[in-house]
This record gives sequence, C-alpha cells and structure tokens, in this order.
Amino acid sequence: MRQVLLFFALKYDGDWLKIYQALETKEKIAYEDLIDIETKITCHYVTIIDSEYPKSLCNIYRPPFVLFYVGNLAVLNDQRHKLAICGTTVPNKRGLVTAKMLTKKILKRKITLIVTSEAGINECVVKNLGNGSSILILKNLNDYKQITKQYPNTKFQIIISEAYQNSVNKSQYELYRIMSGLMDGVVIVQSTLDDETHRIVTLAKHDGKEVFCFPAQITVANKNNGFIKNGAQLVENVDDICGKL
Repeated sequence: MRQVLLFFALKYDGDWLKIYQALETKEKIAYEDLIDIETKITCHYVTIIDSEYPKSLCNIYRPPFVLFYVGNLAVLNDQRHKLAICGTTVPNKRGLVTAKMLTKKILKRKITLIVTSEAGINECVVKNLGNGSSILILKNLNDYKQITKQYPNTKFQIIISEAYQNSVNKSQYELYRIMSGLMDGVVIVQSTLDDETHRIVTLAKHDGKEVFCFPAQITVANKNNGFIKNGAQLVENVDDICGKL
C-alpha cells in the first residue's frame, strides 16, 4: 500500500483531492508501473499509514497522504516545542529587526522553527536560522537544492513537501495547513491588509494552536491589532511567547 500511495502522489503531484479520488475509485495501476516506483525519486518518503508519519498531522484538514523529505524525520515527532514566525512579504525595518531578534532568541530556547520559502518576514527568519532546529516546508521537494544554495549559512534539520515536483498550482494555504498541524503556535510579527497572515491564523485557531501577535501602530494599516481583538495573545518579547507554550 505504501507504493500505491507513492504512485498516486507522483502521478498527481501531491494534489490531495486527486489522490483521494484515485483511492476512492480504486484506480487501476499496472504492475510494471508499481514495482519500481521507488526508483523514480531521489529522496525519502513517509506515508500516512507508516508508524513514523507525524502524529500531529493526522487530524488536520486533508492530511498529506505522502510526505517527501530530506533530513531527519524524527524532528517532526520529537518533543520539542515548534513555532512558526510569520508576517507580511513586504516588512519594514522594524518588522525585520523584530523577526531577526525573535529567531535568534527562540532558537536559544531549544525550540524548533517551521518556515517556508516565502519572502519577507519568513525569509528573514530563514536567513537567521543558522544551525538551529528547523523544518522547511516547500511546494515541491525538487526545489530544495536551490533553496539550500540560496541560504548557505542555514542548515535545515528536515525539508518536507507533499509534492515531489511540478506543483505549480499548490497554494501557500496548502503549505500553511501542514505548518499549522506541526506547530504549537504561530507568532505574527507584522502584517499588511492584503497579505495572507489571516490564513495561518485561521488554521491555527481551527487546529487549537496558539496565536501570538505583536501590537502594531494604530496609524499603520495592519491585521495584527485585529487579530489581538479577536483572541490572539498580545506579546512583546520571547518570554511572553515561551511562557504560554
């Protein structure tokens, strides 16, 4: 069954609905296509039926049938707290300084940070990870070599994706749902009215995860203050965050 899941994950580029429909309709697979399916990839993979599959993903919206990965799979299931630091893709200097400070101080607390390849606040976090414990979620795993070359001073403990390649239609929301499943909480550093921070906040609330927000200036259009009004925890430093995990 592992090979069947791998076959459909490759055939449908990690598209959850198409994989589900293939399984539901018992789509036929030629024996010769299945027998050597593992030779089609150059990375590791774990399926939803494996004991090593991250327990934290089992109850999220559309848990990935297959995760392709490079690195240490145990990081996904270890007992360390896991956080995401998110925000706008067009931060100002204050946002970048805050993100850099948070990254370094959180890693010193032996907390794992979850990131994507998104620009802005996320990119600032990635640049400052160093050798700290981190999980990188990509739209497709084939991008990982390019990403590691782009950030030579960052060593990701594991890089994961539910698509091996050709995931041109995969949205940031689909990455966020995996991020939300793995994390204990998300820290919103800075936001703008037209960014996607509301998506990770909505997922976090749905999954019962903590939402931390830095307050924003009332003269600047943002979502942070609205998040706080709607139940996110107002934080001003790392102690505020770690004390509530």
